[in-house]
Amino acid sequence: MLSHEMDGPPLSEGRDRRLRNQLILANIAAWIVIIIAVRYFFF
Repeated sequence: MLSHEMDGPPLSEGRDRRLRNQLILANIAAWIVIIIAVRYFFF
């Protein structure tokens, strides 16, 4: 029973980390697209 109780929090933390990583990657990708668009249209 202790093992099941201990397995709970780490899984939730792992999911939160994955979501945060996805948000960070999405932000980076968005900035890259903006930079490329600016260079393409203005330069």
